[in-house]
Amino acid sequence: MAKKTTKTEMMNFDDMLNSASQISASSPKKQSSNPIVKLDAEQSKLISTFNTEKKNMKDAETAMKSAGQEIQKIVQQEYDNNGFCGQYSGTYQVVSEDGKEKISCIYIDKWSIPQKPEEVAAAKEAIGEDVWNKVTIAKREVVLKPEVFTDDKLKKEFMELMASNFGKFFNVEIKYETIPDLKEKIYDVVEESVSAAIKVNPGNKDLILKEKLDIVRSVLVQQKPSLK
Repeated sequence: MAKKTTKTEMMNFDDMLNSASQISASSPKKQSSNPIVKLDAEQSKLISTFNTEKKNMKDAETAMKSAGQEIQKIVQQEYDNNGFCGQYSGTYQVVSEDGKEKISCIYIDKWSIPQKPEEVAAAKEAIGEDVWNKVTIAKREVVLKPEVFTDDKLKKEFMELMASNFGKFFNVEIKYETIPDLKEKIYDVVEESVSAAIKVNPGNKDLILKEKLDIVRSVLVQQKPSLK
């Protein structure tokens, strides 16, 4: 009678990946022509109405977008002026001259920032490394090297050692995100970064602040405010 072994067989690398994957099978799509629904004369007016209103809606959306962009530019000036004065507000009421028309301009703390090493280096040079360090947070991500998935020897070694020789199997990538409430804190950071220049030329304070803020905003792109 064969001797029963108590040693547990090690799962191989591919089995490990497959066990954690959800695989779904799909049958190829059949090519077929779309069925046609023929309308009578009265019903055909519905198509005409639909297409006309669809065009009107697109024209209205274009006009709204254009007007909205101009409103955002106007509000942005007040938003920045108040921000540098320490009077921050995330929502502005925009009112027509006669007071009959009103919309809200709402600022969102979402930003698009550089991630590639060469882009980050250029960003630091553009806005100053001191500003970059104050407005961003570095998040490190660990990514398994691609060759571990294709090299049988590495697969086996990975399964045997796992946590050993960490750097042999993993790349460490840095992802940047902005600090919380940057939409409010950006004014203090910008003003502090140009404080020396303002001391030398106090008469040009507003221009110095605006130029630096524009540079920072060209690197850290804030999501456009919504209009409601």
